[in-house]
Amino acid sequence: MTNDKFPGFFIIGAPKCGTTTLFDWLNQHPDTYLTDKEPSFFSQDIVPTDKLFGMNRTLDDYLSLICPDEAAGRMTGEATPKYLYSDHALEVLSQHKDRIRIVVTLRNPVDLCISLHGQFLKQGVETEANFEKAWNNPHPTDIRRNYAFWGQFGERLEKVFSMFDAEQVLVLILEEEMSKSPQKAYSRLVDFLGLSQEFTPNLKVSNPAQSISLVWLNGLGNRARRRLARTGLRFSGTGVLKLLARANRKRAKHTSVSPELRKEMTALFASDVDRVAQLLGRDSLPWPDFFETGERTDEA
Repeated sequence: MTNDKFPGFFIIGAPKCGTTTLFDWLNQHPDTYLTDKEPSFFSQDIVPTDKLFGMNRTLDDYLSLICPDEAAGRMTGEATPKYLYSDHALEVLSQHKDRIRIVVTLRNPVDLCISLHGQFLKQGVETEANFEKAWNNPHPTDIRRNYAFWGQFGERLEKVFSMFDAEQVLVLILEEEMSKSPQKAYSRLVDFLGLSQEFTPNLKVSNPAQSISLVWLNGLGNRARRRLARTGLRFSGTGVLKLLARANRKRAKHTSVSPELRKEMTALFASDVDRVAQLLGRDSLPWPDFFETGERTDEA
């Protein structure tokens, strides 16, 4: 395959801000051809995945997956939340900026970190079930377990705006249209991408927050999956490990943290949040830890 093919859009993060929901909405549209939500190909500088079984190792492999011949005449794209934080990803994407669109989703960074901790517990990345302990003890080498890193996205958004023209970037706030008026968020999204507004998908929330009943059981299952994956085995999704994982998960309630910790996190993120507001030309954002108006959401 020649490299003249390239995805038409990238949903680049932040994590736990509705990226999966947006991708699933677009995946239902008749004028898109979407094959893999989060290939993570261009963000090896953040979390290396190129040595993992089944991951794309060359650009041709990646393009064969995301832009196959069957996609001719339809829009292709992907949604890797790590790209927002990856200098390499943004540099590569900027080389194609004349023909791509960038979608950024954001939320209150305090709630982002709490929700991301829950996701990493589910995935087996995190082993500390207590968020406050996990927050206060970032992993020395695994950036995924440094929650403050993921919550500081203002500088990254500034970099995006410095590398792409304003009309090439759409910023959606989880607590606004995506939660309160998904139809409006969807309309803005498809209009931005140049897709027909005549089709209306099932506007459900994807990848809702979940909690783990037994962290040790979740870790055992994830280790077993990784060992089996190294043998090259594929999973049908109906085996014993899948059943155990389902039994060990439940819909997450709002994770409460101490007022002292929220104040600590708010102080850390305050200047970064001010930068976001300035970049968006706004006096405030719907994040009550930082502004007088706003509300929290647990939808992602």
